Amino acid sequence: MRIVEGLTYDDVTLKPKFSSIPNRDEKNISLLCGLGPVSMKMPIISSPMDTVTEDKMVSAMRIHGGLGIVHRYNEVLEQIAIVERSSAQAAAIGMTGNFLERAKALVDVGVKILCIDTAHGHHKSMQDALYKLRLRFGPDIHVMAGSIATEEAAIDLCRWGADSLRVGVGGGSICSTRLNTGFGVPNLTAILETVRGVGSAQQFGFVSKNIKIIADGGIRKSGDMVKALAAGADFVMLGSM
Repeated sequence: MRIVEGLTYDDVTLKPKFSSIPNRDEKNISLLCGLGPVSMKMPIISSPMDTVTEDKMVSAMRIHGGLGIVHRYNEVLEQIAIVERSSAQAAAIGMTGNFLERAKALVDVGVKILCIDTAHGHHKSMQDALYKLRLRFGPDIHVMAGSIATEEAAIDLCRWGADSLRVGVGGGSICSTRLNTGFGVPNLTAILETVRGVGSAQQFGFVSKNIKIIADGGIRKSGDMVKALAAGADFVMLGSM
């Protein structure tokens, strides 16, 4: 077994540089961003957890310029009801079982972003799910895939048709993956690996579109969000925070 060094957010700090921002209360700083067809005022996404994102959180995220992804831990009709109550633009699906039925029902009520929500996204079932979603919906629906933590996984999910990549395995505050299985990559290293993977996929010609990277898990302080973005993430996904 090869031992390699990995970095968490607590292992690094950012080097200060020259700034022209007058003070920390400056109101004219733009954080405008976009995830597929959805425009946002800040790069923050609430996690598709049943304890985090239902209609109230979706509405709050929209008011403040972020994005909420409605969780999938319910029956299809229950998830649809949440989407309709909150005019949600993003919702989670699985990658097996009735995921295509759920995806169609969500798209039919106006969902523009489907998040394939699974603990280990570098998987044959993910490859099959992405193929079936593209066959059913074509390029019109933005598909977020993950979670992943390696360069190889990023290359494969790009090849398989993902539009954005959710990065972080086992780093969440309530996630037991690392304890139960022994698998995981420190979060900052996972972002750096994914950035390299997307670059390699573009260099090899596997993908020509702009793949977005979402840092998910292990973000406990506002400074961690800044470190994730500095490492190459386009968005951060927050659960307990």
